[in-house]
Amino acid sequence: MKKTIVVFFGGISPEHEVSVITGLQILANLDKEKYLPIPIYVAKDGIWYTGDNLFNSETYKNLSNIPIYCNQVYFSPEGTSWSLKICHRGFFKPESSVKINVIFPCFHGGLGENGGFQGLFEITGIPYVGSSILGSALGMDKVSAKAVFAESDIVQSDYIAFDRRSWDREKSKILKNIRTKLKFPLFVKPASSGSSIGVSKVVDDTGLENAVEVAFCFGTQVLVEKAIQNAREVNVSVMGNIGGDFEVSVCEEVFAKDNFLSFDDKYKSNNKGAKGMAATNRMIPAEISKDLEIKIKEIAMKAFRLLSCSGIVRVDFLIKGSSIYLLEVNTIPGSFSFYLWEASKVRFSALCDKLIQLAEETHKQKSNLSTSFSGNLLSNIGASLINSK
Repeated sequence: MKKTIVVFFGGISPEHEVSVITGLQILANLDKEKYLPIPIYVAKDGIWYTGDNLFNSETYKNLSNIPIYCNQVYFSPEGTSWSLKICHRGFFKPESSVKINVIFPCFHGGLGENGGFQGLFEITGIPYVGSSILGSALGMDKVSAKAVFAESDIVQSDYIAFDRRSWDREKSKILKNIRTKLKFPLFVKPASSGSSIGVSKVVDDTGLENAVEVAFCFGTQVLVEKAIQNAREVNVSVMGNIGGDFEVSVCEEVFAKDNFLSFDDKYKSNNKGAKGMAATNRMIPAEISKDLEIKIKEIAMKAFRLLSCSGIVRVDFLIKGSSIYLLEVNTIPGSFSFYLWEASKVRFSALCDKLIQLAEETHKQKSNLSTSFSGNLLSNIGASLINSK
């Protein structure tokens, strides 16, 4: 019997369109002999939709038509399990119920990648692809992740982070701190965003304040990092579960047209936006020494463990000479880094198989945990305890 795989994408996020591309890529590459894929598009207002039209990329050229032609859906508890309820269009058409085997989230940014939706999936008790609440939250929050990496002596670029309230109250103090502790050029970015949205490279003091304000448009916390001049960006993907064996892809080197890898570099280069991250100018495998490749992969696996990741991640690095700087960990990488795995002799459909299997393994492990305790603390409860102040 085929497994029902629900593919979530879209969402309330600046990376909404990028997520749609990744979702369509997964839908196209799930093995139809093994799986029954169901697309769930989460609109920009947060409403969930499904329908056969969502398999077609042409549908997304006019997002306002989706509510007209597609059905709303929601999760609903049924006894001890949860199912997907489909609200069919038209009068007197009853809702239908679908049992889900595995959820395949393809969100980028927002609640879909920061642990929000992962918390919902945990409540349903349905296996889902990718990192759990903790791994997702840490991976999305660059400041928290940097603190974790620093504790384990992983080399990173020098940085300063601050929130919106601090900026409004102590702008002069923060600017002075940046100028004193960091040297230009700098990168200014939202602490919890991706796809290079809201990121600016600042070469001198004149553009610093404006860059911070731009970053605050996409998050409540801003990260200012010292730029590593003339560095190469090298990325690698890691797949597995904590406690199990890891697989690591070949390394890639990515190239920016200007000062840094922008949104356009990642998704619009050569007018190939429909290919997602696969459209980025890159060299696979990266032309680096074997020793450097081994070190990069070791740090990538260490970062995976430190953030308690699951499923698949892409880990981004800057390389200058023999120095390796960890940039970030992407817990739902654009296009699921399929291009790295294809270069590692893992077909896209096989990659989907592996990720579904890892999700089921994680769920099985969690299901074996005890969720109750034999002692009945409430047996001796009394009015005096309830009314105590």
